[in-house]
Amino acid sequence: MKKTPVRKSLLLTLIVLLFSVLLTGCIEIVPPPPTDTGTVKIEVTGNYVYDIYMDGDIEFEDKIPGTYTLYNVPEGNHEFKAVDVMGASFGEDKDTIYVNAGQINYVYLSPASITPEPTTGSLKVVIMDDPGWEYEVYLGNQDTGEYLGNTSGSSIVGQNSATFTDIPAGIQTIFVISEDGLHSKYRFPNIIAGETVTINVYVQ
Repeated sequence: MKKTPVRKSLLLTLIVLLFSVLLTGCIEIVPPPPTDTGTVKIEVTGNYVYDIYMDGDIEFEDKIPGTYTLYNVPEGNHEFKAVDVMGASFGEDKDTIYVNAGQINYVYLSPASITPEPTTGSLKVVIMDDPGWEYEVYLGNQDTGEYLGNTSGSSIVGQNSATFTDIPAGIQTIFVISEDGLHSKYRFPNIIAGETVTINVYVQ
């Protein structure tokens, strides 16, 4: 009869200890480790194959349009770029974003071909009052200018003409002269890049 209280006391002590361990384990909070990097998802659109860069270093090679992920990117500003594998003139796009640590950051790149702006135009010279003879055409003057070529000498009025390409844009000096040297005229057309400008010349 005397052993019962001792056993109950031991059992009670064990139960208290067990609950203490369990409760201590439940309420312990372990903070997440600090981080200074983030994740970047790069979305590339286009119709070709691209190399993808971050801060000038290539990260992905020969990639079709899609989404590509970089992990552990240091927090801060970073430049991302997608370049056509055939060269930047075939397609390039870049963007700089601030990468937030502990977050997924997005950058969108749409490489497009770079078409240089035209710097030259075309010139059509029409001799209006002499349908029978060819005329020499110069950019500048006859002595120091550039010889462009001859008109057609068509017998149809208004069809004695010629078209010349790669004429620098801007106001140019055009000199036309008959093959016998008897008739000539200066004109000063404004050449428009990427377009054809027509001048109707009366030389007589």
